[in-house]
Amino acid sequence: MLNKIGKKLGYKDGGFTIIEVMIVLAVAGLIMAIVLIAIPQLQRNQRNAARRDVTGRIKTEIDSFSGNNNGNIPVADAANAAGNFGSLTGASTFAGKYLTGVNINDPQTGVAVLFNVTGAIPTTPAVGTIYYRTTSVCNGEVITATGASARNYAVLMGLEGGAGYCLDNR
Repeated sequence: MLNKIGKKLGYKDGGFTIIEVMIVLAVAGLIMAIVLIAIPQLQRNQRNAARRDVTGRIKTEIDSFSGNNNGNIPVADAANAAGNFGSLTGASTFAGKYLTGVNINDPQTGVAVLFNVTGAIPTTPAVGTIYYRTTSVCNGEVITATGASARNYAVLMGLEGGAGYCLDNR
């Protein structure tokens, strides 16, 4: 019945018009564009979440070290940086004892995060680099010595997008 009415009104049998096909293709293209724009941001957020997790694990291990060593924290100075903190292979170092069983690989590169225990911290911390400072605390996304004691430390990880993620023991 409807087919007869359609023929009387000038419609042909079945199928889609070119306009309908173009609208469907335009909507599909719009959905694809949105997905392609959103995927890199989602991946970046996931990598940054993994970096925050690594920073938290390193802080936990520093706290374990402190608990096992009468409240002392790993040394972070130019003379002892590689020997006391940053060597993952040295069994007598903090990293060798406490970080060998912990996954501290950067999610983007797949290699262990780099430790920077001395020198100035850049205004935009390097992505995937851990900045560890003694006698320091966090002030938002930066490390500062203001208000810190000798037993304070701060751990900062550079994130994609120029931000930093900072944890301290205060």
